[in-house]
Amino acid sequence: MAKPDILIVGAADTGRAPMAAAMLRRLLGEQGLPWDVASTGIVGHDGYPAEPEARSAMMILGFDLDTHCARSLTPELVAQARVLLAIDSGIARVVRMRFPDAVTVSLGELAGRARDIPDPFRMQVGAWVQYGNEIVMLLQAGLARLCQLVDPAWSPDTGAGSSPEAAAVPSAEASIADPSRLDLAVRGVALSAAALSTALPHERRAPSPLTEQATLLVQRAEHILQLVADRPDVIVWAVARHHLLADLGELEQAAPADGFGRAYVALVRAMLVLASALPTPDQAHLLLKAFARFATPLTAADVTDASAMLSHFQ
Repeated sequence: MAKPDILIVGAADTGRAPMAAAMLRRLLGEQGLPWDVASTGIVGHDGYPAEPEARSAMMILGFDLDTHCARSLTPELVAQARVLLAIDSGIARVVRMRFPDAVTVSLGELAGRARDIPDPFRMQVGAWVQYGNEIVMLLQAGLARLCQLVDPAWSPDTGAGSSPEAAAVPSAEASIADPSRLDLAVRGVALSAAALSTALPHERRAPSPLTEQATLLVQRAEHILQLVADRPDVIVWAVARHHLLADLGELEQAAPADGFGRAYVALVRAMLVLASALPTPDQAHLLLKAFARFATPLTAADVTDASAMLSHFQ
């Protein structure tokens, strides 16, 4: 294995750390940045594979952890790395105590967020997918700062620095605004990194014009609801439903007061409220059909159809 420029430090190096390392490699590769990324852990689990749930979640997200082999954080690894990226603030404190001279930053600090990704050890795969998407968002938000930590001569304007191959990296704001940069696929269903996004409320983007917002809502609903119909075992429905309800609230505020939009939104919201448990495949397809109608101007016939759909949730 090449000497790591960026060393992601986790607890046992069997879950969040190797997940973040794989995601960061893809982000750097997309920008043409040649830096090597590896993972390690502060607790000795040398030789262990990645957790089964981590492997399953990463397979869903389009990555492969099958060959991962955990290893402990050593002075030799620290000496080779330019930056130690701790997966949470607690691990960052431990690393700083052990290696006070190393350049150490937590994932939340890197992204400018007061956020630590919880350890989903022994949780269901859906939780691992959820936290995997959060890791992607934090890495995207902190990518420009990470580049500067790895290479102080790197410029956010030109991507120039001591690595001549480096290309310009978008700003944190641009990265968050374009979560589709990590396009994935699940059983033939297009799935972007925003599909199961678990962004904190203060990380939500400002409302965009209705046409753009409707397009985003329809795309996200298609991704989530198709996944509900095909692979309900990997969905954290409470999280997915929360974000669909939040998006409906934004659409309701933007809908014309004299049109059919608000009445239609109210009926779709009622479907989601009644679907407190994971929808059946038939209900998921009805919701998918209901959300798809937001892509075009709503009519009285759409309101009538939504009323009929609602009966299937009662």
